[in-house]
Amino acid sequence: MNKRTTVTTVNFSHPFTLRGLIDETVPAGSYMVETDEVLIDDLSFAAYRCTESRIRLPPLLEGETADRIIIADAGELSEAAGSGDDGAATGTKEAACSCWPLLQEPAHTLPLG
Repeated sequence: MNKRTTVTTVNFSHPFTLRGLIDETVPAGSYMVETDEVLIDDLSFAAYRCTESRIRLPPLLEGETADRIIIADAGELSEAAGSGDDGAATGTKEAACSCWPLLQEPAHTLPLG
């Protein structure tokens, strides 16, 4: 099984919330998103399936130094990055991952395993 991790910086033009973040709205800004994918076997072309997406958020409390890494649904991240109050798309539509339709070009890809 071939795995890969794509690391991308995604621009969120509006504040957003994610399931798993209790009573927290994340401010608009650029955040690093890591996406794990596995190669789909038995196809005549290379295709990957998303297995997990993570977003790096700044520390919650002032004085903490470690970023928080939140496992998030790729569709939820895509929706947060892609639409504002008027529902208009604000992200790019270049697909870097089959489950993440609004990612920008990946910063780098790390082969795993």
